[in-house]
Amino acid sequence: MTASERRQYPRVREKLECRLSAPAGAFSVRTDDLSCGGASCLMDQMIAPMTKLSVQIDLPASNPVRCTGVVLRQQKTKNSGGYQTALYFSDLDGSDRKRIAEFVLQSMFRNHQEN
Repeated sequence: MTASERRQYPRVREKLECRLSAPAGAFSVRTDDLSCGGASCLMDQMIAPMTKLSVQIDLPASNPVRCTGVVLRQQKTKNSGGYQTALYFSDLDGSDRKRIAEFVLQSMFRNHQEN
């Protein structure tokens, strides 16, 4: 079974401003991809798996989405020297989940139209 077959929610590649707050400090990053279940981003800092973070993602033309995220894994990248980080949204409320779902569907439609 591939990762995409295991995913519960559709995922789109989008670069969105994101702020993460952890016990080790606050970080500004950009998402690499986004779904209702989580996001992936490149970080300069190593953060232990299962660390809880406060997450704020700036959706275009909308108020920021705020939730708690959990670091699922990090993998050191070869080119950038950073860490590819997978986040799981552990307490995304229904209205924010709906806003992300709408954004993902719009992005998928826009990407399909461009190709």
